[in-house]
Amino acid sequence: LAPSATVFLTDDTEITFLSYYQKDEGGSTFQFSPIKGMLEPTPFGYIDRSTFLGEPDWNTYDREQWAIGYDLTHYINDAWSFRQNAKYNHVESLFETVVSATFTNGGLLADERTMDRRAVRGEGDLDSIAVDNQFKVVFNTGEMRHSMLMGLDYLSTDWTHDRYLVWPMVGGPVAPIDVFDPVYSGAAGFEDALIPQILTDVSDEQIGVYLQDMIALDNWRFTLGGRQDFFDYEADQGNMNRAAPGTVTRSRDSADDEAFTWRAGATYLFDNGAAPYASYATSFEPLTGFDTSESPFEPSEGEQFELGVKYQPPRSNSLVTLSVFDLTQTNLVVSDPNPPVSAACNADNSCRRQTGETQTRGVELEGKAWQEDGLSVTVSYTYLDAEITKETDATLKGNDKEYVPRNSAALWLDYKWQQGFLRGLGLGAGARFTDSLYGDAANSYKVDSYTLYDASVRYDMRYVGLDGVMLSLTGRNLADEEFLSSCSQYGCSYGTARHVTAGVSYRW
Repeated sequence: LAPSATVFLTDDTEITFLSYYQKDEGGSTFQFSPIKGMLEPTPFGYIDRSTFLGEPDWNTYDREQWAIGYDLTHYINDAWSFRQNAKYNHVESLFETVVSATFTNGGLLADERTMDRRAVRGEGDLDSIAVDNQFKVVFNTGEMRHSMLMGLDYLSTDWTHDRYLVWPMVGGPVAPIDVFDPVYSGAAGFEDALIPQILTDVSDEQIGVYLQDMIALDNWRFTLGGRQDFFDYEADQGNMNRAAPGTVTRSRDSADDEAFTWRAGATYLFDNGAAPYASYATSFEPLTGFDTSESPFEPSEGEQFELGVKYQPPRSNSLVTLSVFDLTQTNLVVSDPNPPVSAACNADNSCRRQTGETQTRGVELEGKAWQEDGLSVTVSYTYLDAEITKETDATLKGNDKEYVPRNSAALWLDYKWQQGFLRGLGLGAGARFTDSLYGDAANSYKVDSYTLYDASVRYDMRYVGLDGVMLSLTGRNLADEEFLSSCSQYGCSYGTARHVTAGVSYRW
């Protein structure tokens, strides 16, 4: 439920009130199926995509969230305007799931068909306040036309997450399961056997001050912007003491970081529709959470160079964009292939660490065209060369970045009949290709590439006397391709199977 209302206070002032409420109730949406039987074969074949390895009477994912806010705009005069956005958000969540507890031998026991399991419960809530204040002014200096933006934004979040575990290694009542012939044992006794695993309480504040100027000079367009961020972070985390399961070892950490980032770009608009451009940008992203040594994550910083050209032929509904870029980032969070023996994450799926530096070089090509006869075409291609370039763990340096496909491409064709007895009917069809990728920083697990086919059909009912009514039918992965969307040392996940959605909409 998401009501909103706009009120015009004066001719120069308007405010839009925004709110929403959402409640989700369902089973947990993930499994960590063993690598053997998913990525690698077993003597008994592969695990079927429909196999469920949790417990039906335990697996839960419930979430309740709501927010209120507003968007205020005031035009001071012909040159100056002021805008303020504010939002308060609250989220409560509960998940309970049963997943793999074995990370050796490909996730299976010695018989290569049975999997040890663990039950997990996570309870959390989050409260956040975000406010953005900005002034905009338009003015000229000589031949240059300026559109300048200056502002201050504020973000505060308080969140807790308590995670509990039923672990077979300490006598928990979670029975192993045959992954090729699962028989569910039920969740009786899980509640009483839960022990604390990770207890987290985090508060952080971020303040940003920014200034940006967009300049038009003849056919030139320039952008220059800068931002100063201040970030405070306090965390209290308790991790399971593996020497005495059921007890936790607490650690408290705080951070006080600040950074200046900036960006600049230039574009030239040729009369023939071509617009070459160049840009440079730096970034700063505070990260919350802890690594496997129970230290808080350091902020991630980066810089990007980009060159490209956009081309829109005069008097045409088409656009082609080609860009090349070089992106360097520090302190990215990745899976930890060699966590400390004492780390609590050895008993779950949260072993994370930060890389020294990664570099991503790439090429992106996208083209769109809309014809008056009703045909439209969208095509895209991306090439990414993502590498870990600096790393304290020498075995990881030079490896590919995890979860990054080297090649990806998509094609979509759509046609809408403009006349005749098929007038109002629209058909679309397309394909998506994703290249193979690695599931961890150590490049131990590689997921195969896949191609998926989609299609849609829609009909505008106004041509049969029902103005405003639109019927649609959309299908994704129509060939029902079985593919793995991800794979790591903790397990694998199948990608989404064929699904078809029917819809009806009405506009007035």
